[in-house]
Amino acid sequence: MKRIFAAILVLVLLAPGAAFAAYPEKPINHIVPAAAGGGWDRASRIVTDEWGAQLGQPFKFDYVPGASGMIGMNKLRNSGKQGYATAIITFNMVNIAAKYQKDASIGWNDLAFVGNIITDQNAVFVHKDSPFNTLRELIEYGKTASEPLKVGGAHPTAVSTLAARLFIERTGIKATLVAFNGGAESRKALAGKHLDVIVSVSASAVPMKDFFKGLGVFAKDNKAAGIFDMPPVNEALPGMDFPDFLEPFGVVVSREFMEKHPEEYARLVAAFKEAISSEGAKKQAETMGMATFVDYWSPEECEKFAKDFDVVLETYASLMQQ
Repeated sequence: MKRIFAAILVLVLLAPGAAFAAYPEKPINHIVPAAAGGGWDRASRIVTDEWGAQLGQPFKFDYVPGASGMIGMNKLRNSGKQGYATAIITFNMVNIAAKYQKDASIGWNDLAFVGNIITDQNAVFVHKDSPFNTLRELIEYGKTASEPLKVGGAHPTAVSTLAARLFIERTGIKATLVAFNGGAESRKALAGKHLDVIVSVSASAVPMKDFFKGLGVFAKDNKAAGIFDMPPVNEALPGMDFPDFLEPFGVVVSREFMEKHPEEYARLVAAFKEAISSEGAKKQAETMGMATFVDYWSPEECEKFAKDFDVVLETYASLMQQ
């Protein structure tokens, strides 16, 4: 009997996909590189319940704020080599940190994509009581105003701040740019009427919808239609040719895990894709107020975005370094 059992065990262990089927054998640590309750936390919760159900193990949230997400990414690299750590990040923040953050010790050579959850879009917002209802009205005033407009961005190296700098340069408005220590601070400043304009991601502005008007979105279409009815900036300002300033919120793992455990990585990716298209994820997105922004991308599509955004950074390097 012992010999028969041993023979069966050997066959099971040698069977194709045996190791693949065993993973994961314990809960997975999901790193959110910011404080609880923010956009990364909310976006993660769209998919983690269903993703965990697909994998047969739950996700445990680990909040690791600091250094524009780089502390969390370093923790992922150091603790995720066996596939028991994932993280959410805004992809272009990794591009920016690797290029402009002197103490950045991690980049895409250390990380591998699982997939994208939502795609946020940067847009121009004013207070609901502002006299400006279109970008043209804002620009006409800004060119001749006796005092510069106060324009807010998330922080000095944020995508929103790059978009704001380019907007000021191309439109020729008189403006003072204020870069905050986070997008939430810039939105609070606009809600309190301490600024005239901000450039902010749309999904994170939704909780402020009763205070804001959207004048234009830096994208080909407006994912926030019905919440903020605003045209694409390039349609409102033809000939100025602004790039799309998108901020995809997606999930990454350790690249070492992807390379050394390809079958387990493939299962993680496949389960993520199933989870994000599930009814449970759709309901969660609606609960989070993010349903309109859900936008699944495959790892290959994520990789292409990261490469394309590097081109944008190269093109506007002088503005990033201001």
